[in-house]
Amino acid sequence: SSIPCWARIIVRWSRVDIAGVIHDWLYEKGDKTRREADKIWRIVAQSGAHHASWLQAGVCWIGLRAGGWCSWNRNKDNREQYSKQKKENK
Repeated sequence: SSIPCWARIIVRWSRVDIAGVIHDWLYEKGDKTRREADKIWRIVAQSGAHHASWLQAGVCWIGLRAGGWCSWNRNKDNREQYSKQKKENK
């Protein structure tokens, strides 16, 4: 996930990079809703030794909720195709 430029003043990418990788995968191929994927991002961002503070995670989460719809909609076909492939491989 990309951190909005206005949020980079508050949070360093290194504090949320793992959360971003997981979030991007969920947006691309996951079987979660957008709201669930964004919530998972926030939980992961606030976990671990070098985690983001609640304020940093909150600011970035607001950015995800505000701007993530564009990426979510762009990846709709990918999620559907991945879901179909998962079902066929069972």
